Amino acid sequence: PNSFYRSLFSNATQNYQKLKNIPYYLPILVISGTDDPVAEKNGSVKLFFTYGKANKRVYFKTYMNARHELLNETNNKDIYKDLSEFFIRGKMEYLAIAVR
Repeated sequence: PNSFYRSLFSNATQNYQKLKNIPYYLPILVISGTDDPVAEKNGSVKLFFTYGKANKRVYFKTYMNARHELLNETNNKDIYKDLSEFFIRGKMEYLAIAVR
């Protein structure tokens, strides 16, 4: 287990340092559930702003009362619809940030 977390955080640090290698034309979608017990509180918001500060084309959407495994939630049809829209159009028409 310790090696898993060491690897996870090591890769996260390396990925952060390599943000400049992500081309601007590549859209990035950050999605999160408001009741996600795995992600750090506001972790997805921090990730969104990290990409934004790095001048990346990033979109963000949260799903109220959803947990970590978004595609297994009761509203997964809405999530699949949003993902399909994003993959087809390469963007989302709105920015949604849930604040508690």
